[in-house]
Amino acid sequence: ERKKLIEDVLTTVGLYEVRNRKVGGFSRGMKQRLGIAQALLKNPELLIFDEPTAGLDPEGARAFRELVVKLSKEGKTIMLSTHLLFEVGPLCSSIGIINRGRLIVQGKVRELIEKLMAEEGYKIRVKGKGDVQSLASAIMQLSDVNKVEREDDAVIVRAKRDVRAEISKLALSYGVEISTLQVEEPTLEDLFMRYYRMEEVEHA
Repeated sequence: ERKKLIEDVLTTVGLYEVRNRKVGGFSRGMKQRLGIAQALLKNPELLIFDEPTAGLDPEGARAFRELVVKLSKEGKTIMLSTHLLFEVGPLCSSIGIINRGRLIVQGKVRELIEKLMAEEGYKIRVKGKGDVQSLASAIMQLSDVNKVEREDDAVIVRAKRDVRAEISKLALSYGVEISTLQVEEPTLEDLFMRYYRMEEVEHA
């Protein structure tokens, strides 16, 4: 039974095929997965990782992220400490931001992003063919639109709410064929910087 458990755990972390190889020949990423395998032998409900992909090559980092997703689907709770915000989005359902040793915000990723959009407004990217300049001027007259600016071949609309339906109607009336009409949501980096700056202002 113990042997079966070890084999199952090695399979979970992707090391079963190299189970007879000496650990000294393992890469850093493989050693990390071996450490996770050791933890899994005790069937923990919670796993805590501190900067887990630091020092790993891209392949090792990707393998780790895939393993975290797999463990999460198996019902494990994963706590991840990292400065690499691009890793957080695909892996985490909830986040906490710490500054000066203090937890300054926590919550579900989706809810925090929606809250930020509600507070700071929507950024809508518009691309199309036709009289885009006149369309941009008309969009500026819509209620709750704060700013309209050009960015390369796109029009960027900043508004207090989602005004895409109104933009579509205006585009039709101005004969503009819309190819892109999308809300660009804040990134986790935007979220981090918002609360980080607020905290810095409070301590200034």
